[in-house]
Amino acid sequence: MPQALQQPLNSTQLDPIRQETCPSPNEELVSTLNGPLRCCNKCPPGEGMLQLCTNQTQTVCRPCQEGSEFSLEASATAKCMQCKQCQELHPFAKVRKHCTPTSDAVCECVSGYFFIEAHSTCQSCTKCPPGQGAEKPCEWNKNSVCKPCAEGTWSSTDSATDRCQTCRKCKPGQIEMRPCTATQNTLCCPLHNPNCQDTFEEEEFDGMFKLVSCYTLFGFTSVSIKKLLRSFLFVILDIEPIHHNLWP
Repeated sequence: MPQALQQPLNSTQLDPIRQETCPSPNEELVSTLNGPLRCCNKCPPGEGMLQLCTNQTQTVCRPCQEGSEFSLEASATAKCMQCKQCQELHPFAKVRKHCTPTSDAVCECVSGYFFIEAHSTCQSCTKCPPGQGAEKPCEWNKNSVCKPCAEGTWSSTDSATDRCQTCRKCKPGQIEMRPCTATQNTLCCPLHNPNCQDTFEEEEFDGMFKLVSCYTLFGFTSVSIKKLLRSFLFVILDIEPIHHNLWP
């Protein structure tokens, strides 16, 4: 049994006396109720102290209630703690990880927000403006970090997750009609049509065409399929083709 400290202690003190140690790691030196200092059994993680030890009895522990209480560390004095209720912290908060007897609940926020643990609240993610990209996209517990697009990259959107994109390089048979800037991509037009519009590029149409040009689909020839694809794109984009000589 360890020696008592030199200075008297309040008999109602429940905190362990950290200046002294007990021979077993499963014990804790405690100022008992109306009694001397003594080494008392710790309640393991997942259990809490129900009755403090006395000079005649040992610590009485109880299991923490599943889903509503938890205990992180072994202790002879700590009671089970109440689990965090995410929905009560903020209207946009929700459960990321449920509470267990040995761990508290972990909260996160709905899309577009991140959780600040220190304040137990949700905050909207910072959207990087055009000309900037998300160097570090917004995560469930971290805000986004924006950075101006470096030379050779661009971004035209407000986004908390999108990074700057690499500028397009014009291919042989194309002419650069507009250089790439921090807020818009390079505009490449066919040599025979330098006044093309910056919607879908020829190579994007051709890439879609290659998926179906190797066979006939429902009686369409490869040429009619290509025309059909392009017509469909104009419908979903709700635009009119300005330069008809682009389309075969």
